[in-house]
Amino acid sequence: MHRSPAAVIAVSVLIVIISIAVLVVYMRDGTEIASSGPAVRGPVENPRTVKKKTAEKKTNEKPEGNSLSENIRSGRIFVRHILVAYKGARDAGENIKTGKEEAYNRALKIRDRCREHPDMFEKLAEKYSNDRATAGRGGLIPPFELKDVHSSFRDAITGLGPGGISNVVETPFGFHIIKREHREEAVLQSICIPFKGALHAGEGVLLSREQARSRAFDIRRRIVSGETLFADMARKYSRDPWAVHGGFMRGVVTKGHSIPHREIEKEAFSLEEGEISPVFSSPLGFHIIKRHRVESRQACHIVVYYGRTRPKHEARKIINRAYTALQKKIPFQEVVKTFSEEKNREKTKGFTHPVYRGTWIFPLEEKLFSMDISEISKPIELENAFVIIARVR
Repeated sequence: MHRSPAAVIAVSVLIVIISIAVLVVYMRDGTEIASSGPAVRGPVENPRTVKKKTAEKKTNEKPEGNSLSENIRSGRIFVRHILVAYKGARDAGENIKTGKEEAYNRALKIRDRCREHPDMFEKLAEKYSNDRATAGRGGLIPPFELKDVHSSFRDAITGLGPGGISNVVETPFGFHIIKREHREEAVLQSICIPFKGALHAGEGVLLSREQARSRAFDIRRRIVSGETLFADMARKYSRDPWAVHGGFMRGVVTKGHSIPHREIEKEAFSLEEGEISPVFSSPLGFHIIKRHRVESRQACHIVVYYGRTRPKHEARKIINRAYTALQKKIPFQEVVKTFSEEKNREKTKGFTHPVYRGTWIFPLEEKLFSMDISEISKPIELENAFVIIARVR
């Protein structure tokens, strides 16, 4: 059965980044604990082995629009592509009879049409791309991080501004024409103070509008002065779904797609990275937003459960033995194999998918984002498990 290159690309990512992204499911006794970070798709290299290197091959076209570094504030890239496969290319399938030279010439003609009519790129992808998994979406590849992308794509994308169309790019799958999409993203931390009568305010909300406003101003003053942390104030006072995560909205927020209330989106995307908004209002109440850079971490972790499976004190002894083994410099993957009770440990070797803010169990996420590369945490106690994490990226 023929598999499209995009499907193979996605599978390759999972294999290269130690196979699998395990979703964050933090339920009761015996439930798996893992990362639910978005999957990185597209032609990728192992983020733990890829080295900084000069471009292997420069494209000849002039950059269209501003440079990547000037325009991408977030760490994720959105592109569309058209694939022209040839006989003998990876996963080309028996139905591909085109020779390599013919495929290259066809790709050149498609590139020229794309540049003459850039607004038709999606339709041209649907018509000509041999990547059937993305052709139906106008060639759109799920977002990925530049540091993880295959060198051929990295070289081509780096010279493109928003809307820019690349020269013909060769990968093992064939020849690609790439168009860079511009979608502004951010990681946002939120505090919402509702008042009686505000949209979705429950019966337990008793603050008047003026009392809610006054509380919001006081919270912001305390955060800005350094008296307290944004996350602490969010957990204590915020009444939105992200309070338990220290106010971090789940995952990466995309402008125009992720925030239903215009007032919140307008304020959030007017901020610079690291900036805290003034207090502002929406139908939900009074808000304070902090904007963060889009970045991820990757971890390796060991999980030992208690409760239904064993008493807590026994689980503590097991996780302590695992930690002692790590202190003796036994390789982390060996300790995972010996001690971890994660269901898919044989396949994952304990590695998580890239973790973005607001996407993992909060105590683990908070610790991971405070760690240096190669640092190993002490055992972390959760409601039904002990976990040790090591930052690998």
